[in-house]
Amino acid sequence: MSGLEILGAIASSIALVQAVQGTLKAIDFLRQNSDMKGECNKLRKEILMIDCFIMQAREQTDPMIPAQRLIGSPEHPLVSLTTQELEEISEELNEIVEKYSRSRKVHDPKRYTDKVRWLSDASKIEELRERAQATKSNLHMAITFRVSSMVDRGNVRQEV
Repeated sequence: MSGLEILGAIASSIALVQAVQGTLKAIDFLRQNSDMKGECNKLRKEILMIDCFIMQAREQTDPMIPAQRLIGSPEHPLVSLTTQELEEISEELNEIVEKYSRSRKVHDPKRYTDKVRWLSDASKIEELRERAQATKSNLHMAITFRVSSMVDRGNVRQEV
């Protein structure tokens, strides 16, 4: 055996080991991210929480509340914008949940296609979760501004 044949055999062995390691990493990655049902349940809880935030925001800024009728001010624009943003995020999350929540049989070939699609949508799901978290914080701040301006207006009217 010549020196080049030995180097070729070593290089082939290294390439084979790397291929096996890559395959094992891919399998491990698929196992970690394949729990679509559990993730869909988490997304449903997130959607429910978003809906509760929207409902609370509407209750807080409802012009039919007696205190707000006395002040006579329209809904705060920040509250409207953040509520609208949360509704859009909720709709997108609902679409994802509807897309992946259908349970398939173990040997259904579409099940594997769904898993691949789920992995490709994982970054979108994470981005939507981050947007939802930021928007919920913005909504909290908008409602705080709204209440603060209502209190300020109430104090001004009391002084007059």
